[in-house]
Amino acid sequence: MRLHQCLSFSGLFDKSAFFGGEWAFFPGCSMASHSPDLVMTVFRYLRSIYPDMGLLGNCCGQPALALSGGPFPKYREILERRFQGVARVVVCCPNCAVTLRRIPHLEVVSIWQVLREHLPEPGKIPGLPSFVLHDPCPTRNEPKVHEAVRYVLSHSGVVFEEYPSNREKTLCCGRANMLMVRNPEKGREMLMRRVSQSPCPHIVTYCFSCADAFKSAGYPALHGLDYLFAPAEKIDLNLRESLVRAWRNRWITARRIAALGGETLP
Repeated sequence: MRLHQCLSFSGLFDKSAFFGGEWAFFPGCSMASHSPDLVMTVFRYLRSIYPDMGLLGNCCGQPALALSGGPFPKYREILERRFQGVARVVVCCPNCAVTLRRIPHLEVVSIWQVLREHLPEPGKIPGLPSFVLHDPCPTRNEPKVHEAVRYVLSHSGVVFEEYPSNREKTLCCGRANMLMVRNPEKGREMLMRRVSQSPCPHIVTYCFSCADAFKSAGYPALHGLDYLFAPAEKIDLNLRESLVRAWRNRWITARRIAALGGETLP
């Protein structure tokens, strides 16, 4: 976890492009690890709505926050400098949303709230099964996000049912606060408790880390943003990125952000 944070805040991966506006897009480590193409596609979509939106490829520091006595205050200072001049940030990761709210001047907005107001043309994926919807545990106190996700998915053609424990009562996938790293046995127990709540084997969610956790247990999982923005041929409900591939994807994302030009934040 310490190595993850050291690398994440290094010049290899910590890239930004700022275009003078008060809005910025913050995809987060999990999304960058999953797909550089998806990061850039969503960014282009957001710029069609907010033309001067910036793109910050930083880590939110959540792994450091999970470490007892860890170096989070140092990383928070770095983040506060990165967000100078930014008043609102659009996030895709529920963990990023919780962590970035520790920066006092910053308004944190879920990508799903933006999508509800500016519904995109959905990706056409033939032969999709029906799903059960998993609410990530960091969204328990986010009723507006719950409603926005359900509105967007329903209006985009995704057929889904609900877990008995959902919204503010949702169950964790086992990865909260880096639990799968700190206590894998406990994390696995929580994951299996979650999936046992429904006979439906296909899960749709809005957290890349949750989706990967379900895939690790053999449950096909779809992230809603993949359905909306990724080409159908690129979507695999079972594919997991290896550790090497995930870091390579993050490096590619950083290179693409650097190539955008614009002002690099301090």
